[in-house]
Amino acid sequence: MGRMSRSGYRRARASSRPTGQSPKGCVVVEQPADAERDPFAPVEASPRGATALTVAAFVLAALALFQLPILLGPLGMLCGLVAHVKGARRGFAAAVVAGVATVVGMSLTFLFANPFQ
Repeated sequence: MGRMSRSGYRRARASSRPTGQSPKGCVVVEQPADAERDPFAPVEASPRGATALTVAAFVLAALALFQLPILLGPLGMLCGLVAHVKGARRGFAAAVVAGVATVVGMSLTFLFANPFQ
């Protein structure tokens, strides 16, 4: 291959230009048409913030045990699942913990809430 240019693209020699390269020498990557693309193929997500989302999911799960389980539990599950998709190791576990905390929190609210205060 040729030398690296300032922009970081490798340039091929003009005499030995392989197929699939543009006239300037930059490699052309052909993308499949929308009809050919698998809609269920995994999408690469950026791992930025995955750990923070996992921590947020665990915190929301802990809060869902005592305060607003119907709101904080599903929010924790959402954070955990997004973290899982982004590649966090404990993202799915955080979503499961938030789901369990939602059920337990609603049960505690039903059992110990005194409507006659």
